[in-house]
Parts: sequence; structure tokens; C-alpha cells
Amino acid sequence: MNAQWKHGLPQTNHRICFGIFILAVASVGSVRGHDGPVLKTDTTVLSRNPPVCPRWALRPWVWEDNDNTQKGCEGLVKSYLSRDIPVGVVVIYSPWETAYNSLEWDRKTYPNPQTMINQFHSKGIKVLLWLNGFVSTDSPDYEYVRKQGYATDGGRRRNWWQGSGVHVDLTNTEATQWWHRKMDGILRMGIDGWMVDQSVHFLEETVQSSIGTMTKNQYKPYYYADIFDHTVRVNPHAVIVARAFSEPDQGDFAAPISKCTVTWGGDHHGDWAGLNRQLETLYRAAEAGYGAPCFAVGGSIGAAPTKDELIRQVELGALMPVMSNGGVNGGLREHLPWFHDEQTVQVYQYYATLHNELLPYIFSYGVESNLSGISIVRQPDKQRRQHFLGEELFVSTITTRTEEKEIVLPEGLGWVDYWNEGRICQGGSTIIYKVPLERYPLFIRVGSIIPMAVETSITNHGDETSTGKQTLLIYPFGKSSFVYHRPTGEGIAYSDVTIQVDEGAGCIQVAGTHKGSYRLRVKSFRRPEAVEGSDSWHYDERARYVVADKDGTSFRIKISGLSGYFRLLSHQAPNTARRKKMN
Repeated sequence: MNAQWKHGLPQTNHRICFGIFILAVASVGSVRGHDGPVLKTDTTVLSRNPPVCPRWALRPWVWEDNDNTQKGCEGLVKSYLSRDIPVGVVVIYSPWETAYNSLEWDRKTYPNPQTMINQFHSKGIKVLLWLNGFVSTDSPDYEYVRKQGYATDGGRRRNWWQGSGVHVDLTNTEATQWWHRKMDGILRMGIDGWMVDQSVHFLEETVQSSIGTMTKNQYKPYYYADIFDHTVRVNPHAVIVARAFSEPDQGDFAAPISKCTVTWGGDHHGDWAGLNRQLETLYRAAEAGYGAPCFAVGGSIGAAPTKDELIRQVELGALMPVMSNGGVNGGLREHLPWFHDEQTVQVYQYYATLHNELLPYIFSYGVESNLSGISIVRQPDKQRRQHFLGEELFVSTITTRTEEKEIVLPEGLGWVDYWNEGRICQGGSTIIYKVPLERYPLFIRVGSIIPMAVETSITNHGDETSTGKQTLLIYPFGKSSFVYHRPTGEGIAYSDVTIQVDEGAGCIQVAGTHKGSYRLRVKSFRRPEAVEGSDSWHYDERARYVVADKDGTSFRIKISGLSGYFRLLSHQAPNTARRKKMN
């Protein structure tokens, strides 16, 4: 991915201790007499591995909490798309209802919700709605819920941040059936999931439920599990977004791992301090085993981001499993790249596009997360503020105003500098890395095989002719392999593809079960003598890639004279310094 410059931007070619919460959940299972559909007495499901995050949910998200109208929502999405900034999900935040959690559209602010949903879907954009468990006092359901005994604590009113009301008792079978009927009226419209905000946090420390008295922490799993379980029963490819770990004054640990598709870290300011606190919460969630942490670009409350703060958060968000942008803290001003200047628009476009291109790679590690219980965000280092995205990409974050960072690279044979693919950094070394505003510290393990979805030339990982093809970005180094959990649609379905690379023999083997159209981009520092087994190929002299197309299920391509990273490293003088300045 050699760096090229366009319009001033580089264009490239190329488990923390969770025991307390689990024990609290387990103690719920000891309560007898519950015959409802949520947990019964089997609570082991709550500590199981995270669900697979659907492919669609890994696209960039946008939302706003200022205008809160259909016109505002549609205008926001249109503004991003008109600047060639990809949008895959729009979150419709509160208030969208006649009253909080009435689950009935307010037709004054959202006059044609079905038309809105259909139009978003026609553009390939999914729709999430805000939801929590309180029935507010101004809701037409308030008295009904109290009289039917569908609320916790005997129907006693509780205050929360949007007023007061009663919390639906999701241990009560009749209450959950009523609740599900309310949800179904919205789910039938084709929405794709819920942003499930905290509500249990505002109950008293002891909660009275239909199955007995329990602590607030013991009740939390019933809340999240019921919404998750019913939603995916209706739509297996839907998601819920919920808090994993957030700061103690916002609820600490919340949603069970196995009932949380996407996790966010709660409300944070959009400044450097908020960035650091948010990163801390997401790293805690990753350590605990939550699969797909979501970084909220620009925060959501308090201080709005400056230009520099927004750009650094866009870059970081692009290198997390899910990136989302919206909030009341400048949501229709400082959160928007065009509010600042054209440079901010170009940086946003580049990184949102890169994130979109990495969908197949991130999805594959989302499947691994479901199989292994290890987060997509791996080995988070809270002290140095760095992490792996999967196993092949290493990210060192920028959390202050700076254009230089000391980076301690992971152990290993070598790390390719994303911005200069001819530069190999020694594993375990410490480098002083230049980070101008448009550049983020990103490194690729030598030998990596990275599946991508490329549709444009914005990042120079391909161009418009790559659309519809499965791009495989290959950095040959000796022998390497990758088991790719390839998505077979936009949801959670996948099939396994085994990819093996032998640099010395110049061989690349792909073995799958579903036919596909592949585009291999194989780094080679010299033109090969010949390429056998492809449908067509060419050598990109500027980028130094062999580009080979092949349609098939399983196939073998041989590149005679492949010159990858083993040859490059063998001609480089060993870097024995433990601290080296990188320009």
C-alpha cells in the first residue's frame, strides 16, 4: 500500500475479570418458579460467546439527536452520500415515538416512517431505532401496565433521564408477551434492530420482579436478553446495540456477552478527555470478550469535537469493528466533516471508505469471536493505547494533539507500514512515528492475507472494476494461511474459505465451497515472469502488485518470480536499534 498523494491526502494501494457480573447472572438462575421465555433457570447462555455481528452492521453508522425528525434523518444521510462518504446504517434516536417506549411513531415528526425505511433500504442502508424499558407517565400504556402488574417494583414510579415512569417486568410472561406485541408492530415495518439504551440503571438497588426480589445487576440480563431474543426470532440478521462496560455512574457492566451484537461504551464528551475515557471502556469490553465494540466518533454529550479531535476519532473509529457518528454535542454541526473544511471531508471519506473495504476481514473475525469468545479487538493495551484489529492489523491510537508518537511494536518477524509498504518495522522495536493529521499509525503483519470489499479507487486498494469481486490483499512472506469466514450475504451466514500462500514457490491456493469472483492483489517488488491459473492478470508497476482475477470455488495460481517480503527482508540490514525515528 505505497502512499500516493491526492488533494493533500495519502492515497494507498494496497477476558478483564468479568466474574462478578457472571456470578450475579448465575444467582438469577437459582430463583425458582419462572416459566417465562427469557432465561428460565438456565443462565449459562448469558456467559457464552458473543453472537455473530451481521455484515451489514459493520458499515459506517450515522445518527443525530438534535432535529429528531424524518426530514432531518433523511437530510443527514443525503449529505454524507453526496460527498461519497459511505453510510450503511442510520440510527433513529429518541424521541421518535408519541411517548417514550410507546412503540408508536409520532406522525408529526415522522409523517411517513414506512416510506422512510423503504427508501433507506433501497440505498442499502439499514435502520435502527432507539428503545429502553421504561413506560413513561405520558404514555397511553402507563396506567394499563401498572394495573396489569406488568411493571417491576409493584408499579412504583421511578425517575430516569427523560422523566419518570415504570419499568416493564421482563421476568413476567404476560408482560413480555404484551411487550413483544408492541415490538412486533415496529419490527414488521422492516427495521433492522434496536439501540437498547440503559434503563435498569435507574431502578433501585433491589428490584421486585414476578419471580422474586433480586439485585439490579441480577435483573439486567432479563432486560437485554428478552429484547435480543425476540428481535432475532423475528429477524435472525437483526442486531441490538447495548452497553457492555460503561463508567460506574452510567451502569458499569450491563448487557450479557451472548445477548449483545454490538457494544458501545456509553456517553462521552467529544474532546480528547472523552476520547480517552471512551477508549478505556471499549478496551474493558474487549478484554471481557464482547465481540464487536463500536466507537462513537465525536462522543455524544458535553464538549463537541474540534476539527483535530473529530479527525482523530474518525481515524480511530475506522479501525474499530463498528464506527458510529452522532450525538447532541454538535451532532448537526461539529460532528459533520463539512462543518469544518474540505480537508476534514477528504479525511472522513478516506477512512470511512477504508472501514467499508475492511468489512469482509472484520466480519471474518466476528465469526471467530463467536467461535472462540475472543473479541474482534484483540490484545488491547490500555497503557500504550494500542490494539489489534483481528490478528493481521495493529493499531496505535492517537489520543492527544500531536504529530509524533512513540510506538512499541508487537513481537514478530516484521510489520509493514501501511503508508509505505516498502518499509518493514522490526517486531518488538520502539519507533518514533510521524503522524500528520491525515495519517494514522496502522501496521500489517508480514505474511497477512486480508479479504476486502473494494468498489472505488479512493484508497487505491483497487477501483470501480473491483466491485462485485472478492479482493484478497496478500503480503507474501514465506508460508502463510488464513481461514476466511466469507459472508454469503449481508447477514450472519457464511462459508469457510482456506487461503494458503507459499512465497518461495509463488503459489496461492484458494479452497472454498461456494463459487466466487476473486481479485488477488499480491505484493511483489518486481514484475513476475509469468502467472498461471488466473483468468487474467497484470502487474501494477507504480503500486508493485500482481493483480490476478479468477472465478471459481477452489483454484491454484502460480506466480513465477514472485518477490515478496522474505526477499525484501533478506536484503535489508537488520534493525538492531530498539528506538528508531520513522518519517
